Amino acid sequence: MAKTEQQVWARHIQQWKNSGLTAKAYAAREGIAMGTFYGWSVKYRKAQQAEQARFIQVATVDAPESRSCCLEVRLGSDIVIPVEPGFDPDLLRAVVAALVLR
Repeated sequence: MAKTEQQVWARHIQQWKNSGLTAKAYAAREGIAMGTFYGWSVKYRKAQQAEQARFIQVATVDAPESRSCCLEVRLGSDIVIPVEPGFDPDLLRAVVAALVLR
């Protein structure tokens, strides 16, 4: 089975990380243009981060009647994001992704 371009680059990125070389030295050794290598390393890193952030644990709790918030997103024990009716899902997704990657 032929490897996809993404698989080839994932292998290069892993080999570079395991080599102990700088990105520039690895790219030169493999005959890869530095700009191309850098571009693929960024894509690889973003894909890895997205995969790690794909699942988050959600727990429900009984809330007191006085609360106006209908949902809270908790990241660990120290971050609580109240989610009000009519929230912007794109904004919530961006905030959660930024907090997970910190």
